[in-house]
Amino acid sequence: MNDNLKNFLVSIIPGKTLSYLYLAQPSQAIKIESLKLVYIPIPKVANRSIKSCLAHELDMPYVISAHKAKWDLIPIHQLPLEQYYTFAFVRNPLDRLVSCYNQKFKQGNTNRLFWKYGKILNPRMSFAEFASFVVDTPDALSDRHFKSQHTFLYHNNHRVTDFIGRFELLDEDWDKLALRFKLPPLPHFNKSSRKEMREYYDLNLAEKVSSRYKKDIELLGYQENTDQLLNELQ
Repeated sequence: MNDNLKNFLVSIIPGKTLSYLYLAQPSQAIKIESLKLVYIPIPKVANRSIKSCLAHELDMPYVISAHKAKWDLIPIHQLPLEQYYTFAFVRNPLDRLVSCYNQKFKQGNTNRLFWKYGKILNPRMSFAEFASFVVDTPDALSDRHFKSQHTFLYHNNHRVTDFIGRFELLDEDWDKLALRFKLPPLPHFNKSSRKEMREYYDLNLAEKVSSRYKKDIELLGYQENTDQLLNELQ
């Protein structure tokens, strides 16, 4: 859909109505037949770096970004696949939300990326305003950039991945996959200079965001990190 059509829809349809378009966007995984490998990309978790590495290994051409490569996509509800090794990477949910804000708002991508929310989201929003919007938005109506990570990794309450790496241990965990599947080292994209995570939160906001992502925090092993942040903010 081109930008002119997006802008027209935003001008005539309330953002609350537009947001229901997210219900028709099921999450997808990348199937790599030659390696018998499946990658579940989670935005704001080294997604571009991993795609670039895989595209390089497969000698797959693309323009500008590996996001644009012609991947073999399958719905996550079809996973797991027999004889395929499925992996994903996850990130501290509170830190992921900060990363989303810094890249998508501070770099001026808000209207292009979040147009389905109409004028509810705008480039001038503070992090607290954006986080409050996310807290009030259920996963079913959430853009994939701030949708709960467990929704990518679980289907009918069963985990569909063989391996889950951590953004906080990115190179170390990637090396485990690289050794097994003979993959090249991981490039790093979208590096940014930003304040420490606790500079974006006060105690009240951190508690609300932690509650919003409670299932991620529990399932993905970020309870200790979250408790530490809350203690620092008291």
